[in-house]
Amino acid sequence: MGDVILQKKIAIDARETVGEVSERLRKEEYSRIVLSLPSKSRIGSVQDFRELKKATEENGKEISIESSSKRILEFARDAGMQAFNDSDARGRIVSDVISRDALRGAGRKGKFNIPEFLRRPRDGRENAIDGQAGAPRGTRKKMSRRTTSAIVMSCVAIVAVLAFLYFELPRAVVTVTLKKTVVPFNEVVIISSKAIAPSVLKDGSLIIPGELLTASRNLERTFPASGSERVDVKATGKLVVTNAYSSDAQRIVATTRFVSPDGKIFRLDKPAVIQGAKVIGGKIQPSTTEVSVTADKPGEEYNIAPATDWKIPGFMGTPKYTAFTAESLAKMTGGISGERPAPTEKDIEAAKQVVASALQEATAGEIAVLLAPKFVGLPGAQKFTMTNTDISRPADDPKKFSLFGEAETRKLVFLGETLQDKLVEYVRPASGDSLEVNNFTITYGEPRVDFIGGTETLAVSGSVIFQERIDKKQVVREILGMKEEALKHYIFALPGLEKATISLWPFWVTEVPGNTGKVTVMFQ
Repeated sequence: MGDVILQKKIAIDARETVGEVSERLRKEEYSRIVLSLPSKSRIGSVQDFRELKKATEENGKEISIESSSKRILEFARDAGMQAFNDSDARGRIVSDVISRDALRGAGRKGKFNIPEFLRRPRDGRENAIDGQAGAPRGTRKKMSRRTTSAIVMSCVAIVAVLAFLYFELPRAVVTVTLKKTVVPFNEVVIISSKAIAPSVLKDGSLIIPGELLTASRNLERTFPASGSERVDVKATGKLVVTNAYSSDAQRIVATTRFVSPDGKIFRLDKPAVIQGAKVIGGKIQPSTTEVSVTADKPGEEYNIAPATDWKIPGFMGTPKYTAFTAESLAKMTGGISGERPAPTEKDIEAAKQVVASALQEATAGEIAVLLAPKFVGLPGAQKFTMTNTDISRPADDPKKFSLFGEAETRKLVFLGETLQDKLVEYVRPASGDSLEVNNFTITYGEPRVDFIGGTETLAVSGSVIFQERIDKKQVVREILGMKEEALKHYIFALPGLEKATISLWPFWVTEVPGNTGKVTVMFQ
């Protein structure tokens, strides 16, 4: 066959230049390459294709051009390259691996001889005759394959039919309709969080145990103040008092004066005990005690900066005056005298509504988490209450006010299954021990709830449908293998029967199959 030449097709991007394509071709391992160029390729002149051809020949490669653009194909052929339309190429290129012998004799225009075993006659038929005049080669083989396929398909169909008959036939279907007893009810039910078990009062009311769910939350938000007010507020702050006098504690009474270095007087808010100093090695180690103080007068001039060397005027003229000192570590704040921003009644009411709405949503969500699917919680059995509100003024922004709110949501719930069981027991017919519930419907009235006492009173109405209790699995077990006549006697003797239909099929079946998988008994 000769040496084998590998052929590869490379798709060129419309934006690639001659240099970029040449570099790609230089790195390729294939010796014969087909370049597929888009119609809007930047490689679009005779000079471009000449440079491309020169670069590939220097690397010992052969290239041909494929494109849907007539202009590109003409330029490539003018440059001495093989070029063909990409739609023609799809029908002409047989393989990417072609023997060197098959490529011999290629003309200047890029045509080459196709090996004999790859050629196809134009009429689409084989060239040789397989022993019969006018009969194409391979006709007998094709006819043999068709016959074999038909036989196989027939066998598969027969097996499928046999499998269906084995697994599906015979079958028995029995449909039983039982008599229904409808008992309506219209009762008063009391749900009590204090009840332990269901009971019946003397007046006929039903008592059902309930549970009172409670969710509490608090929230603080800041709002703009649109009003103003006349105020006289004294500045406040803290002092750290130092005792360098003795190891004895010093008691000072409320309203004791402290004087700042600039002469501002602040008074002690409440009685305090200044801890005694420590005496170590005969030397006094001062002690410190923090106290709260308030300016002697209102006004912004008392909002003074931190300072040291505060004095207690009451100790003046004694050694304690210099031994007891104080220091303010932070600025005194809050002092004001005059107009300042303040919330109006409208501002406060709007703020309460916002906080209440947020708290109601939060507590309702918590109740929803606590409410298990088995519980019944009626919409009218839930109550939201704001338990506390408080308004304050942020120290860092006098034009705003803060509203703190606390709230809770309560919901009285009960087990729907417990109520249903008690109602069924309450309305069951006197002689209905053999009856079971076929259907149960209930409608709840508007509840009257006492959240403090944890009780809920509501009217309920609906109906219970009873029918005979029959062990359906036992019926199936007992009719297995029964003759048709015995089956009829057995089914029509069932207690509480209203009507029944029996179907054995195919038509020649005269007894119930012995396999439970082929017997269906439906009760309605």
